[in-house]
Amino acid sequence: MKRILIMLGSYFPKPSANGICVRQIAKELKKCGVDVTILATNPGDLNEAEVIEGINVYRIEARWFTRITQWCDANRDAKYSNVIRRLAFLANRVRTILSFPTWPLISPLYTYRYYQKALELHKMNCYDGILSVYTPIDALLAGALMKRRCNDVKLMLYFLDCFSGGPAPRHLTKEWMERRGYMWEKQLFDSADIVFIMNSHKTHYSREKYEGFRDKIRVVDIPLMRELKPISNRENICFSRHAVNVVYTGSMLRYVRDPRYMLETFKSIDKPNQYHFHVYGGGDCHDIIARYIEEGTGIKIINHGWVDPETAISAMLEADVLINIGSSVDTMVPSKIFEYMATGKPIISFFRHDTEPSIHYLGHYPLALLIKEDWDNLHESARLVANFIDEYKGKAVKYDEIANTFQDNTPEMLARFVLESI
Repeated sequence: MKRILIMLGSYFPKPSANGICVRQIAKELKKCGVDVTILATNPGDLNEAEVIEGINVYRIEARWFTRITQWCDANRDAKYSNVIRRLAFLANRVRTILSFPTWPLISPLYTYRYYQKALELHKMNCYDGILSVYTPIDALLAGALMKRRCNDVKLMLYFLDCFSGGPAPRHLTKEWMERRGYMWEKQLFDSADIVFIMNSHKTHYSREKYEGFRDKIRVVDIPLMRELKPISNRENICFSRHAVNVVYTGSMLRYVRDPRYMLETFKSIDKPNQYHFHVYGGGDCHDIIARYIEEGTGIKIINHGWVDPETAISAMLEADVLINIGSSVDTMVPSKIFEYMATGKPIISFFRHDTEPSIHYLGHYPLALLIKEDWDNLHESARLVANFIDEYKGKAVKYDEIANTFQDNTPEMLARFVLESI
């Protein structure tokens, strides 16, 4: 039996978007007879070791900043929660500035915890391969350290997020980000046996300076296209039967997915009793959403906050229409659009620029409305959205039709490449 160690940031039951992708890959590898171990971070309230869906999951202590913000998210009503959150963000900003020479490595001890635990697990299990998932960079660095120590293990780097082509930190330029990113990539790519990149990263990594790594790079795609089935907690979704229920799931981050144009569009549709807009997810836009809720005009908005992935999928399956906000970064595909399409439901996607990566996929989906964010045409956008909802609510596309179109986005595809590699 082949054995593989997968290192990443947040895994179930509190996964990041990358954790949701990795779960599908891990389950598919398990189906293929591979012994899979997950090494993830612990925000502070999860078990250090447990078995989830027949897969061994181990966790190391997360960075202090992650632990504090997780506590604040779970205790929003606590007396000093907002004060603690602000102090944590300020301290983290100072720490980031002090770590400028090594950015994005800002916590070597965190990286070392990954490496030490990986080494301990390898001594117990003798892995054939290690799949290190970005983000965080610490998972990649721990994988490179393991490769140096155990050269017979196949090291696979999995870039669900683009490194040097990703969003630059605030107050830093894209050019600086590319130079710094390439400096790290060169070292990491040298250590790796295989480098998996997303289809949306292909142009970035096709440049001449990556020519020396061409034999190692494999182009794959977001592995979330699979048939979604009703889940046991579906009854927890209490939607009005007398309204059209429009749903958004996932994070809203101002610098990547700013929701203001979408919210202004909904504000211009004066149907609060007919349309209900449900938001499920985290991010830094809760204050923006709260402001629109207080105004009480346009579509009725209900903010459910962060929920577990099963609840989010239940909401998708119960929705009449799904909402996507396109990424402001060309290399960042919102992974949830594949789960959206897997439901077969109508999708409305807002985008800022013509190179937005969701367009490539949603353009092949028969029940999608693409709305460009043009503030001069806000009322026209509202008219198009309202007409689309009225025309397509309750309609759906069969999963088989979608699966044939998006075969590269199934977890089976990535699992096959991993098996070939080890």
